[in-house]
Amino acid sequence: MGRKHTVTVPLSDADRARLAELAAARKESEEAVASETVHAYLCVQARHVAEIARALEEAEQPGAGFVPHEEVAAWVESLGVDRPLPVARRQADR
Repeated sequence: MGRKHTVTVPLSDADRARLAELAAARKESEEAVASETVHAYLCVQARHVAEIARALEEAEQPGAGFVPHEEVAAWVESLGVDRPLPVARRQADR
């Protein structure tokens, strides 16, 4: 692992208390828990950004298909009934 840097992050009183409780429960320093938390968050966000970029690239390809909003909305609304609608399919898949 490379050099460590210190940053200041404002926390609400509630989050500060949660950090302290978690650190105590894990028998680790608050700094260690906060550092691990930031690392995990950055990893998740990097995956999200990469997936969004991949999806946008796919959407820009010729023949890319989309499910109309109305069909998705109807499907979502049907999920709470005994016989929900089938999953909407992309127009290119039809």
